[in-house]
Amino acid sequence: MKNFKIRSLVLTLAVVFACTTAVTNAADVADSAVQTKSAELQTAQKNSSAGSEIMILENDFENTALFNGSVVNMVGEYNRVGRWGVFSAKGPLVTTEKAHSGKQAIKLIRGGGDLLGYGEGATAAGRDYETVFWLYRPADGSFSVFLSSENNKEMCGIYIWPTPEGEMFLYNFAAGKWTPTKTTVPADQWIKIKILSDSANKKYGAVAQSEQAPDTWEKLNSEDGVRSIKFTPAAPDKKVSCYIDDVAIIQK
Repeated sequence: MKNFKIRSLVLTLAVVFACTTAVTNAADVADSAVQTKSAELQTAQKNSSAGSEIMILENDFENTALFNGSVVNMVGEYNRVGRWGVFSAKGPLVTTEKAHSGKQAIKLIRGGGDLLGYGEGATAAGRDYETVFWLYRPADGSFSVFLSSENNKEMCGIYIWPTPEGEMFLYNFAAGKWTPTKTTVPADQWIKIKILSDSANKKYGAVAQSEQAPDTWEKLNSEDGVRSIKFTPAAPDKKVSCYIDDVAIIQK
């Protein structure tokens, strides 16, 4: 009997030790996971403050569940892929007529509505940002592009003139008029457009098919961050269309 009690005690102690060890190991794993997550967050914050890029909005319009010939009104979410619209039969609309990448793009039609894109939050105030999109336009195709803050205040804007050369203009908010640049956007081919901010000097510019600095700058309308983009068709003929693809807003 005495030996039985000793064996029982030893067995009980072994079970308790095993359970304690398991709990300790689980706690260690949990602590390790928390520490890892904390380290990842600190690294992300450090990278962000150090100037790493953050994608606010990015879409190539290839997701046919969202972007298809029957889509109307607004689609998508307020995230990196974005919320887009307002789609209608008069434009803008999803098309397979032309595309820069993949099989689909957005068609802007004179007489139709604006194409609006809202991203995931906004770029941080005081940080530079870069907006990129690809454009295909006929010789008389034109439109304006404006970037806006979270409270929908327009920050900067460009306009493409409806000529074969496609002269580019920047909007002067103080004067309420367009400023000509030396940049042109040739017709009948896909052209990469970039709108660039220089937040330290409170100005912005734009380039076409170039990695060089803009030749002309205008003053930013605000020091706020940018969250959304708006394309407005402005060709003289209602039958004229422009095509937009591969849009992105990036915090630098």
